[in-house]
Order: sequence, then C-alpha cells, then structure tokens
Amino acid sequence: MNASSERDPQLSSARQDIWARGKRFFSKYGRWILLVAGVVALVLLVRAVGAAQLARVLLDAGPWLPFILVCDLSWVAFEGLAVLVLYGPPARSIPARAWIETTLVHYTTMAILPVGRAGAEVARATMMAPFVGKTRAAAGAAIMQTLTLIANTVMSVVCLSGVYALLGSDKLMWLLLVNGLGTLVLGGGIYLVMLRANPGGFLGKKFEGLARFGPELDEHFRESRPRHLIALSLSVLGRTLQTVQYGLLLLAVSGTFTLTSTLTAQGIHLVSAAFGDLVPNQVGVTEGVYRIFAPALGLADHPEKAVAIAVLARISSLTLCGLSVLGVQFMPKTGAS
Repeated sequence: MNASSERDPQLSSARQDIWARGKRFFSKYGRWILLVAGVVALVLLVRAVGAAQLARVLLDAGPWLPFILVCDLSWVAFEGLAVLVLYGPPARSIPARAWIETTLVHYTTMAILPVGRAGAEVARATMMAPFVGKTRAAAGAAIMQTLTLIANTVMSVVCLSGVYALLGSDKLMWLLLVNGLGTLVLGGGIYLVMLRANPGGFLGKKFEGLARFGPELDEHFRESRPRHLIALSLSVLGRTLQTVQYGLLLLAVSGTFTLTSTLTAQGIHLVSAAFGDLVPNQVGVTEGVYRIFAPALGLADHPEKAVAIAVLARISSLTLCGLSVLGVQFMPKTGAS
C-alpha cells in the first residue's frame, strides 16, 4: 500500500509534466500545425469541387477584384479611424504616414501571421506608442478588441435577420445566433471588467513591472469612455463595408446581388471566422463553410462558385497584404514628434 501511495504522486507528477509540455508545444507550434492542416484541407476541397471549374469562376470574377479590394481596404481604414478616436486629443500628434503605415501593418499581421487579431492589436499599439504613449496605446488596443467583438454581435444580428428572411429557421441562422451571443458575452464582459473592476490596478499589485502602468491603464479606460460609442459606430460601419464586399464577391461569382443574399454571404463569413479562429486567416475553414452553405446562397448545383467566394476574398486579402508590404517599404520613415 505504501508503494502504491508513492507511485500515485509520481504518476500525477508525470501527467502534469506531459500536460505542461503539450501546452508549451501547442503554444509554440500549434497555429503553424493548424495552418498546414488548413492548407491540406483547402487542397482537398479544391480537388473535390474541381480545380478547373474553380479556376474558370475566378477568372470570370477577375474584373470585380479592384472593387472588392476597395471595400477590403475601406473597412480596415474605418477600424483604424476608430482607434484614433479612442486615443483622443493625443491622436493629433500622429503623422498621417505613420497612421497609414500602422493600419497596413495591422491588417497584414492579422491576415498573414499566425497571431490572430489580438496579436495584430499588439503590433498596432507598439507602433503607436511613440506618438501617444505606451499605456494609452495599450488601452486603445484592449478597448478596440472589445468593440470589435461587439460590432461582430451587431452585424451577426443584422445578418441573422437576412438569413431568416431568405431561408427561415435554418441552421445558419442558429450558428449566427451562437456567434452573436458568444461575441456579446465575451466583448461585453471584458468591456465591463475594464471599466468597473480596475484590472490595471489589480495587475499592478500582482506584478511589479506593472505597478506604474496598471493604474494609468485604468485611467485611460475611464478617460476614453465618452468616445467609445463613436469608435463602436466606426467599427460597425467598417463591418457594413465588409458586408458590401461579400455582396460584391457573391455578385462576381454568381451574378446575384440582393440584400438578403448579401447578408447571408456575410453571415457565412462571420460563422467561418468564429469557428476557424485558431487557424491563421481561417485557411481551409472559410472555404469549407462556404461549401457547406452553398445551398443557402442558391449555389447547391455549383459548389465551386460558393468556394470561389472564399478564395476570391483570400486573393483580395493577400493582394492587399502584398501592396501593404510594398507601401510600407517605400513609405518615408516617421518618428515620434
């Protein structure tokens, strides 16, 4: 019995060690593994719908790409403006070139690197810190993250109404409802904690390195509160422009453009983004979700067109990223004033 008692703690310790190693491995390589899995899934999906048929649809939709790019850039710009609103008067010290560069880097980081939106907000805050200060930039990033989630909720509700009008009580409608509730609980919950629980001060007491900056974060949260609704409105407007983008994508591949079909196309995008959040840029996930909901778009007999919506959106995103990289390289350097 004593030997068994000795083995039990050893077994428990071994399990904890294996679990800790697994967590470290996934935090380091997990997103890259998921990216590879997503690429494999995308290749298999393209083969399933027919590579030649898909290529033909994309070529026919090519003339619409400039308009899709404009919409893609527009919603990113409106989110960038929302961040300036959150900064308040100190945003006036940010040179236009620096804001453009930061906005482009934020988009590229979010679209290409396996760090997600949170990592992109950190990148933006780092680039803005020399102009508005570290704590103000960090507070802006945190608030922007919550407002983006709430804007997602608003658009989920709008798209849900469009899906219901088009399809009735469909599984896509219920998935949008889950997405809307999830983003509302997460975004709204974090927002309330930031404004009411003084998380900066709490962290400042727990971590010596945050002793100075924690209370400053709380102060920036409270000081920017009158501007939150304006920033949220800009974020919702950005989502609206993104919805127009997906309406144009549907028009480009199928020739269909109605309010309900546009909202349905955007609703599918929101669902795929929610359930593929761990996969960088939702590679393979978005295409798969559009394939599943091809009947909702009236494309049950042409699944390659449904997949083409996601692929064309990806082409737009990668094109904008490429242009962003070139723009940042040739843009004159700016420094803090």
